[in-house]
Amino acid sequence: MKEDKFEAKYLEYLGVYTNVILEFWTDLQKQVKKKMSGEVSIRKKKFRYFLINNWITLINAKNNLELSFHFNKDWEDIYFEKSKFHNYIESDLNASWLTKEFPSNKTLREEKFNICFENLINSERIIKSEKWYLITKDEAEFL
Repeated sequence: MKEDKFEAKYLEYLGVYTNVILEFWTDLQKQVKKKMSGEVSIRKKKFRYFLINNWITLINAKNNLELSFHFNKDWEDIYFEKSKFHNYIESDLNASWLTKEFPSNKTLREEKFNICFENLINSERIIKSEKWYLITKDEAEFL
């Protein structure tokens, strides 16, 4: 039962992660054309952003929650790295304290993250490409 809650929470994080990317995508692309780093207000929230080699890092100015993803030319998929997604979860856990679904031991959490990630690949909800992982926009909106 506890494993089910962990997996459900992990999937919830994936949904939030990909939906934030979808929500901010257009505004961020306009902003980084003007300037490679700075602040942007999206939905009345302030964020700092940095663009390095088509990777954008978005940091919530209020709680320092960090989210990184790749600006790709394919509008049907969201490209990301497993480590950047897991860093997002850790960033949120640090910003909002650990939840009861996640163990306090970081090494144990990382093992469980990897198991959940592999399960998503095996179920084809996440697709492994040469350099990174991707999730389709349809799948992201479904989460």
